[in-house]
Amino acid sequence: MTKVVPTKEKLASLPKLQQQVYDLVLRTTLAMFADPYEYKECVYPVPVFEDYEAAAAVLFEYVHAFYNRKRIHSSLGYQTPLQVEIATLTSQMAA
Repeated sequence: MTKVVPTKEKLASLPKLQQQVYDLVLRTTLAMFADPYEYKECVYPVPVFEDYEAAAAVLFEYVHAFYNRKRIHSSLGYQTPLQVEIATLTSQMAA
């Protein structure tokens, strides 16, 4: 089955979501035939810790100060700890 790619004018008149779908399909299709595919190197800086305690402290800080505050918990009614904390403080202030 052959599909017709819309003109720029026709594409501009389509709803935003439909434009995004056309763009994604076109990019994916073109990527399959692109020769050669160019891989780009990504460099992620990785800190080197002096000892186990320093690494554990950084990991603890990340988990307790960032990750757990954003992750929902079933034991908290599928809310984040921050949401529960705010609700608790709000209800205490109202009482």
